[in-house]
This record gives sequence, C-alpha cells and structure tokens, in this order.
Amino acid sequence: MRRNKQWDVNKAMLLSRLFHFLHCAGKACVIPFLTLYLRHLGLTASLTGIIMGTKHFINLAWAPLSGYFAKHYNKRRVVILSSLLCSIGAGLLLLLIPPANSAAMSRYCNISAFAGFGLPKTAEDTINNSQLGNTAVTVHTFTTLISPTALTLMNTKHIATAGADNSHSKRSLRSKSLKTGSAHGQKATDVVLEVQRQLFFLVLMAVALWEVLAAPLEWTVDDGLYEYLDFVDATDGYSRHWIWGYLGAACSACGVGLLVSNLDCLLNVHIHRSSVHFYCYAILITLTLLTGTFLPIHVNRKQEQTNKVLKALHLISNEGRATLCALTAFIVGVVGSTVENYLFWQMQDKGSSEFYMGASIGITLFAEILLSFFSHRILKTLGQSGTVALGMFCMAVQCLYYSFLWSPWSVLPIQSLNAFSNGALWWALNAQCEDVSTPGMERSVQRVFQALSLGLGAGIGSLAGGFVVSRFSLEVLYRAAAVVLVIWSVAFLIVQSRIPRQKRVNYSQLLAADNTDLSDTETDQERDWLVKAMKDEKENNSW
Repeated sequence: MRRNKQWDVNKAMLLSRLFHFLHCAGKACVIPFLTLYLRHLGLTASLTGIIMGTKHFINLAWAPLSGYFAKHYNKRRVVILSSLLCSIGAGLLLLLIPPANSAAMSRYCNISAFAGFGLPKTAEDTINNSQLGNTAVTVHTFTTLISPTALTLMNTKHIATAGADNSHSKRSLRSKSLKTGSAHGQKATDVVLEVQRQLFFLVLMAVALWEVLAAPLEWTVDDGLYEYLDFVDATDGYSRHWIWGYLGAACSACGVGLLVSNLDCLLNVHIHRSSVHFYCYAILITLTLLTGTFLPIHVNRKQEQTNKVLKALHLISNEGRATLCALTAFIVGVVGSTVENYLFWQMQDKGSSEFYMGASIGITLFAEILLSFFSHRILKTLGQSGTVALGMFCMAVQCLYYSFLWSPWSVLPIQSLNAFSNGALWWALNAQCEDVSTPGMERSVQRVFQALSLGLGAGIGSLAGGFVVSRFSLEVLYRAAAVVLVIWSVAFLIVQSRIPRQKRVNYSQLLAADNTDLSDTETDQERDWLVKAMKDEKENNSW
C-alpha cells in the first residue's frame, strides 16, 4: 500500500519565500544595470533599445510556451534547475565581449587609482570633461590619420620656396594630399562602424541566449507553487509571496550599488568594476539553485483541454472596461520601459554613481510594499478607474521630473511615487481582471494584462525609446512620455465612465464565503447564495 504523503504547508511557504527572495535579489544585481553596462561597452541608445526590445519579445513568446511544455511533460523541477544553472553561464558570457574602445569603459566612473596616468580622479571630473575628452580623442585620431598628409604639405611648402616655377606642382600635390586625407578619414569611419556592428550582434546574441534560458523560470515556478497551494487548499498565501521578492530585490540593488560605487574603475587591467554586478548575480542564482532543489512542486496529472490564454483574450475582448484596461496596461508598459532602460543613463549624465541608482530601486520597492497594506482601502475610496488614473498621473509626474534632474541624488525624492504609478495602478488592473474572469480564469486574465504590458508594450517601448534618445535626447523622451500619460489618463476616465459595468460573479469565491455573515432578517430566498448572486449579476448587467 502506498504511504500517504504528508504536506507541510508552512515549510513549503518558507522555501517558496526564500526562493523568491534569492532569485529576485540575483536579478536585481544586474538586470536594472544592464543597459548601463551596454552603454559602457560603447553601444548607442538605439542599438541598446533594439537589444532590450528583443529581450522582451523573447520573454513574451517563450515564457508561456516553455511553461506549457514543462507542465505537459511533468518536468517542472528539471526546467527550473536547468534554467537557473544555464542562466548563470549565459549571464557571465557577456563579460567575454570586449568594449568598442577602452575609453568607453572608464568614462563614467571613479578612476582615482589610475590618476597617475593622467586620468580624471572622480566621476564628476570625467563627466565634466567628457566632451573635451571626446574632442581630444577625435583630434588625436584625425592627426594620426592625416600625418602623411601633413608631411606631404610640408614637402609642398619646401618646394614652393624653391621658386615660382614649381606653382603647378604645388597645386597638384595639395590636391593629392586632400584626397589622401579624405580617403583615410572615410576608412577610419568604416572601421568604427564595423567594430560597433560586430559588437552589437555579439551582445544581441548573448542577451537573446540569456533570455531564452532564463525566461521559463518564473512562469514555471509560479504555476508549480499555485497548483501546490491549491491542492492543499492554502492559496491565501499565494497573493502575498511577491513581497519577499521585492524585499530581496531592494536589499540586493542597494547592496551591489554601494559595493560597486566604492570600487576603482578597473579591478585590473582587463576587468571593469561593472563585472561585479554579474559576479553577484552568479552567486545569488547559485544559492537560488540550491533552494530550488527543495522547492514544493505539485505534479498535476490532469491535462487541461482548453487553452486558457485564448479564453482569457476572449473574456477581455467581450468586455469594454476590460479592453480599455488592457490598452492602459500596454501604454504603461511602453512608458515604463523608457524608465527602466534609460533612467540610469540620465542619472549618470548628472554624476550619479551606482549607489544612488541602487538606492532609487530600493525606495521604489519599499514604497510599494508599505502602500500594499492599504490597497483595499485605496481601491474602495477611489474606485478602480480613479486608482488607474491616479497611477498614470503619478507616472507622468515622475517622467516630467526625470527630464529636469540636476544633481546625483535628485532622483531619490520622486521615487516614492512609484507606490502609486506601479503598485496602486496594478492593484486596480488586477481587480478589473477579477471582475471579468470566470471561475479559475483569474490568473490567466492577469497574465494577459502582464504580457501586454511587460512583454509587448515594453518591447515596443524599448525600440521607440532608443530611437527618440538617438534622434533627440533623454529629456525629450521623458517629456513626451509625460504628455502621453496625461492625455491617456484623461481619455481613460472619459471613456470608462461611458462604458456600462458588467461584473461577473465568481461563484467559487461565494462558496468560500462564511454563511454566518448573512443577517437574521433575510428571507430564505435571499439566504440562497446562488439565487442572490444571479440576482446581483442581472442587476449589474441591466444598464
């Protein structure tokens, strides 16, 4: 006889929280700083946008597909452990790619240890002299390229002094010298473009490989944990496990930012201090790998006959308010990607070190955690539409503020608004998901919203944001984003007020309700939860 398996829910929740803490801590070491590293390699904003957009598109397509295969073949633990192990190597692979030039890696950091070689002593000096340094490099390159031309011109001058008979030869030699200098300049430009093109494709392939290996992890872990808790009838703990991931990310970002900002620019001749981000990532993901071997995963033998993603899309498209919220999630994802990709560039231009960047991440995450304890009260007071509009308005204020940064620390005060621009906004969108969902479809509808925002929206936003920065500037990007958010928030309130509210009744939640909440004065018909629920649903859908 098979022995009954004992389910220790408390131990399972502890392991799950530890796993999320370590995994999010590992990601926070490098993912927020990734575009900064690409800038250090010498990539432009447009090329960086293409790389980050490709990363989002891969996650959009591969994460649900790999999660489906992992569940279908009951290989979730294998997928989780393999993804963790391979993502370590893929992340470190980026360190093998050399920068476009040695000056790019040391342009924005403290290089006091190398002050004896004539380099600036502080990051502020580096930034203040960056344009002068670029000019000096250009002049040096140009001088090197035209040195044969200069020699020819000197010879021409010598010939000219010999007598007037040589005037024709002088004009001929000068014309040849100019042509030679132009040819050398064009050749140098072609070489620079070829180097940057090769660098771009190397980084693109490395980041794409990294995302392919890492994308299945979160989707698979989330499915495994939820089905486990659902099997043991303990899904109440699922809704708060994200807090532990936020705590890990906040602590990690602050810690690695403080560590890197106190290091010299070059750890040795060939290792830049930005490499520490990847080393810390590898250490924490290794600890996550060890925890993942004990992670509770329920093996579900039942195979679903319907595609929940298609069903979720059908539910959203058939409900006007849900469709409008889906468009809002997309726009929020487009704008949010500009903040994630280029905010640290803007901070770096103002002299910020990695310490201030890590602190800005910590403030945003801690603010969301603190406000989450008042989420129900906020939604009850402002309503779903009001909360969404408030979140978009706060994001618009943040974007406008980012375009006027004036000092290394000036970004920190505004980051607390992220509790509304990200936290409260997504609470309202998730509440809309619950309203439109049929029993068992809540998570699928929420995932469609997240895919529209963090996948499709973030990918398109990365491409568009890189183009705007390259064509105009970071300031123009953030001001344009603020204008878009203000316009859409006003349009959202107007359109939302004209769409009838059709709230679906989730009968599975009613089954879990306590019958003692009903008053003694209710009739027998009103005590019947099914009759009452159908009556409420008819009233909600009547106007």
